[in-house]
Amino acid sequence: MILFIGLNLWLQSQSSPNAQTTRILFVLDASSSMLDRWEKHNKWEVAKGALINVLDTFRHEYGVEFALRVYGDQHVAKLRNCEDTRLVEGFSKTNEERIKSKINNNIYPKGITPIAYTLEKCVNDFPNDPNARNIVILLTDGNEVCQGDPCAISMRMQQKNVFLRPFIIAMNIPEDFFYTLECIGVASNVKKEKDFTKHLTTLVRKTVSETTAQIDLLDVEGQPSETGVNLTYFNRVTSKVVENYYHTMNAYGLPDTIYLEAMNDYDIKVHTYPPLKVNAVEILAEKHNKIPVKAAQGELIVKTDMDPSDFAKAKFKYILRGYEEGEIIHIQDLNVKTKYLVGAYDLEILTLPRVYLDRVDISQVKTTRLEIPAPGLAKISAGSPGVGALFVINEKGQLEKIYDFETGKPIRENLYLQPGSYMLMYRKQGETRATNTIEKTFTIESNKTLNINLY
Repeated sequence: MILFIGLNLWLQSQSSPNAQTTRILFVLDASSSMLDRWEKHNKWEVAKGALINVLDTFRHEYGVEFALRVYGDQHVAKLRNCEDTRLVEGFSKTNEERIKSKINNNIYPKGITPIAYTLEKCVNDFPNDPNARNIVILLTDGNEVCQGDPCAISMRMQQKNVFLRPFIIAMNIPEDFFYTLECIGVASNVKKEKDFTKHLTTLVRKTVSETTAQIDLLDVEGQPSETGVNLTYFNRVTSKVVENYYHTMNAYGLPDTIYLEAMNDYDIKVHTYPPLKVNAVEILAEKHNKIPVKAAQGELIVKTDMDPSDFAKAKFKYILRGYEEGEIIHIQDLNVKTKYLVGAYDLEILTLPRVYLDRVDISQVKTTRLEIPAPGLAKISAGSPGVGALFVINEKGQLEKIYDFETGKPIRENLYLQPGSYMLMYRKQGETRATNTIEKTFTIESNKTLNINLY
């Protein structure tokens, strides 16, 4: 029975839609320069030995498949064939011995280095599997010699999700050549022959290992206590969205662990008010990555003491702006507690007339509470179409227009107005004398209704 249950669980894991296969395509330089001596051996022998060692080391790694593409082994260099590339062995779970045999017996360096064309042909080397991790590792001793642009091709392949950011391992090439490889992907230039096998093995081990991370949203004391915020992870190279997570705490009260692809660098957007951006985040394989973000927040509530039914009709909101920059950060309903980053803000409350509150300080230690007077309701009506406007009378006795009535229609308006003094100006449609303008002054009190008729 135990064996049956174990077998059933194993079969389920094999068929799980979440099971992810890592496919590593080795792109091997077989140009004529690979026969040049490095230290004790020629570069071809070093590359072959390193690749065979990796195949032996990882042949039983669960969920990992290998394939091999070469360039430069079919036509001699003097022919300058810029399409000299071929898939030697496609992806399979059990092809390591076939790849080793072909490396030893069927490939001999003699051509040139068409890197761009080779990368472009990789598109058909990977099976159509949206859940797989497709990785390209290029082993080379030179740079592009044809007219292609390997950097542009690599970017296009990444944007199409053909493969993740490629790795390029160069074999002690001159620095003025090496810089042309760095834009293709993650490039390293191995200087010593004895280090090449170790470098390749370490790289493959990193690509097949799971990588964990946590985002520490730090409060004003530098403690990772903030949470409940959405975070978006962008591939830094392609700018595409990779993941969306809501930050949460685990059962131990610590930021929860997530899994991120170590092949990418990330730009992270933290959806606070205002949002935070953390750029160029490097995820290191085979370790738990902690990513600190200063995100101390405090709560703000802007209240008004209105009857709930009136409040639902008024739909009051406020605009929150940065104190120094003045840009709009958020538009929020009144009477709703909202979190903002600790700092100073200006508020514009969308009442009639508008209420402005300058330099409102939001701190982490307490909820900032602001209260504005409850409005009153002015029911304004005029049976005849006309033109009209509403003015508030400010403290200096001056008129400030705050509202225009719709021209050409009878007036039927219910306006929630802040307590204070107002004047209505109205002229019937068709009147030919400015002196026939009607002026009506009135006062609004909180939570009281005033009927105003214009005839």
